[in-house]
Amino acid sequence: MHHLISRNISLLMYLPEALRRLVGKPLPTSFYSRAFFANLLTANAVAATRYLQSMHDGTLNPLDYGSLTIQDAYYCYHAQDTLKELLDRIDREKSPDLYDLVASKASAYDNYNRMFLEDWHIRDAECVLPTDGTRAYVAHEQRVAREEEPIYSLVAFLPCYNLWPWFARQLMASPRYNPGVYRDWFEGVYEGEVESFGGAWALGSFIEEWKDGGGAFDESLAHDIYRTSMEFELRMFREACTEE
Repeated sequence: MHHLISRNISLLMYLPEALRRLVGKPLPTSFYSRAFFANLLTANAVAATRYLQSMHDGTLNPLDYGSLTIQDAYYCYHAQDTLKELLDRIDREKSPDLYDLVASKASAYDNYNRMFLEDWHIRDAECVLPTDGTRAYVAHEQRVAREEEPIYSLVAFLPCYNLWPWFARQLMASPRYNPGVYRDWFEGVYEGEVESFGGAWALGSFIEEWKDGGGAFDESLAHDIYRTSMEFELRMFREACTEE
């Protein structure tokens, strides 16, 4: 059985019971909501890429689908390593919820990445020659994990978790939606509000709890990190169809 390829892998099933409280849509005043709104033009540009529009029309070249899947393997293998490296920088006694949330994300990637070996025979990131955009996206998340406070890594990963179900929902609602063989892909990326946005909501809600609890959080830095991740999402989709 082949599995759905989606960088915004499901986080919900890996969340410990104590963190289930986070699965609720953050308020419009939250960083989660304000950051996405500030990058709405980029989100719309992602939805308008040749790659996603061709998926939406059912005309995407399978070679382009395979190409992005292989780039996703590079991204996801490195995301798993980045998160495990980040865990070493978190004091579990002082920040147990942050540690457990990051550990949940690492476990989700660990399980998901087995699919690349089983379905695509890609053993690890070293098997992939990344595009410039994919390599830079990975380097961005690695830099944040190594140089900034751990809370900002949640910000760096947040766009991927929120953007994918957002554009899938947008495209599925189009009157021209006719995805053909890509229908399962769309329906896997957007299965419903909680099922698909729950992981992003958990990250966004945690960031609000962190701020409300007096945790240090530089809004300007966070917005820069978020915007950079959004721009790399757009770049990866454009590179998949060799768009300028």
